[in-house]
Amino acid sequence: METRRGGSEVDEMRGRALIAKGAEAELVRIQDWYVSDTLMKHRIPKMYRIASLDSQIREQRTRSEAEIIHKAKVLGVTCPMIYQVDRESTSLYIEYVRGSILRMVLESLASEQRDRTFRSIGMMIAKLHEGGIVHGDLTTSNLVLKPSGNVCLIDFGLSEHSLEIEKHGVDIHLLKHMLISTHYRLADSCFSSFIEGYSVVRGEDCVRAVLAKLQEIEKRGRYVGERETSSDDN
Repeated sequence: METRRGGSEVDEMRGRALIAKGAEAELVRIQDWYVSDTLMKHRIPKMYRIASLDSQIREQRTRSEAEIIHKAKVLGVTCPMIYQVDRESTSLYIEYVRGSILRMVLESLASEQRDRTFRSIGMMIAKLHEGGIVHGDLTTSNLVLKPSGNVCLIDFGLSEHSLEIEKHGVDIHLLKHMLISTHYRLADSCFSSFIEGYSVVRGEDCVRAVLAKLQEIEKRGRYVGERETSSDDN
């Protein structure tokens, strides 16, 4: 999802602002609804799909995302409140989370706050995995650092139900890869703190198994990269 907090397109008459637009959905901040300062996530129709099938896919994904967010909250994960699910328009009305996208402020945080933040994130993701949920897009762009210092996990559009250790490893691999590519100087310490928090919830035996799977995933990625490089050379 392309995020544009702070650079919004505003419809002042309706108190609405388009703050993000991706391939699947657009996010609109609404200040004229029943709950002031609400976020509407609207899944966009796809003209290349048969209309009836497109409607069915968008409705199913909207319903699934709402169910997963609800379950995540039950598991003790901090994420937005759901106010309404509009299945007909394939829209979710959810809490607009006040705070800063972690990707934008991570470099400016003191080391103690960074460590505390990533331990908290590790515990949240461990609760998700323990409860059979994979986030699917685990990056610092989908974590909001609230004014209180707590972290809120957002954008469950790619989430799914799974207890497979392979998918848990992929979730964590995405976070690690993103830290290395985007926050290289801080990657090791942030990931270490994440694993500390993850271990608190899931225990050492489970963490060893997940990290072993993570190494396997990384090796597969390197192998594919080496094969592609070799093919290009030939």
